[in-house]
Amino acid sequence: ELGVLSGRINRMIEGLKNSKLLELEKARIETRLEESRKYLDNIREGLLLLNRDYIITDEYSFYLKELFEKEQIAGVEFLDFVYGINKATDVQKQEMDMFLDFLFNNKTAAISMIMELNPINHIQLKLESGKEIIVNAGFQRIYEGEEVVNLMVLFQDMTEIVKTQEALEAEKLMRESELEQIAAILQHGPRVFEDFIKSADSTYNLISTSLN
Repeated sequence: ELGVLSGRINRMIEGLKNSKLLELEKARIETRLEESRKYLDNIREGLLLLNRDYIITDEYSFYLKELFEKEQIAGVEFLDFVYGINKATDVQKQEMDMFLDFLFNNKTAAISMIMELNPINHIQLKLESGKEIIVNAGFQRIYEGEEVVNLMVLFQDMTEIVKTQEALEAEKLMRESELEQIAAILQHGPRVFEDFIKSADSTYNLISTSLN
């Protein structure tokens, strides 16, 4: 009987140890989740996790709400989240499905080759407020063992960058046009250039006088 009792006590002690370990592990996981949530709520990056059903998980950055002007993110189908009121065409749906399927299931193709099929590359989207944005998205596989269980998606707001590039390009074209006009005038000799300067001065003086 003492041996049986001793065995029971030992099992009870072992059970308590395991229970304590589980509690500690649970506390550690909860702490990590809380730290991750704080990070995701404060970074200025549009980051989310996608599951194998192409549904957005609870892990996403708060900045996505600002970028896409959406309150509901977790549980939303990825295609609907990206295109929203823009309504993806059948071709866009096929491209997205093929691309995501490759990322989740095709382990033989090089990731660089798959990324060449990325349909979210400088795409222009109209938000419900009427605002238009231009975004890129990068994709990273998340593994459990040999299986891809999630995709991490990082959105980049390219709107201001593209607008600046377009403005610089327009200014460059204007300067090139002005230089071509000056070169054409110079080809006809200094007299024509002098007449051009006089004409420009007269126009400027006329405008100045009318303004005053």
